[in-house]
Amino acid sequence: MRRKIFYLIWGVWAVFLWLLGGCLPDRMPPAPVEIERPKFVHFGSNDSTGWNVPLDDPVIMFFNEEMDVHSFPGNFQLESVSGAIKGKFTKPDTNKKVVIFTPTELMHPAEVYHITIHGGVKDIHGNSMISPIKEDQPVTAWFFTTGEYAKNGFPHVVVTDKVAGDRLYLVGQFNKYLSQYDQVLQQSSRMRFTPSGDKLLVTNK
Repeated sequence: MRRKIFYLIWGVWAVFLWLLGGCLPDRMPPAPVEIERPKFVHFGSNDSTGWNVPLDDPVIMFFNEEMDVHSFPGNFQLESVSGAIKGKFTKPDTNKKVVIFTPTELMHPAEVYHITIHGGVKDIHGNSMISPIKEDQPVTAWFFTTGEYAKNGFPHVVVTDKVAGDRLYLVGQFNKYLSQYDQVLQQSSRMRFTPSGDKLLVTNK
């Protein structure tokens, strides 16, 4: 009789513990929230001081983690003096840390295009590159599109006289002193020779 009572008590206790365990909240710690801000790594080869870039060439952006492509519209611009270019943002299946901007319209030939990525772009965890309370520090780059530069006109290149530092000359008019030229156009901000050395690429901001 005592053995039956023991087993009965043990059974009731086991059922009680089972019911109690089912009612207790899950005490496992929650998964940690990823709070690291993403970082821009680099552009594709055509997107940083590139030249003779095709008019439908995509802009390729590398980051240190997977990004949310829905955060890029409004935080990305590809534009020239002719205006901004529209496009769509995608991620390749082979590398989720890459974001590709594919133009949905052709860029203009023989123009310099500027790329701007603002700090508001976010990773898949919702972290932006820069805090909303801090001043935006956009990532920028530029490239030249293919085309006949003789038709669209070359960017201005200004040369300073080494002897008379206040004298400026416009390339192509070395024999003409432009006394007021420094009040019309500032010195070109970026210059770079092509790998072959036979072309000088220039942009003015």
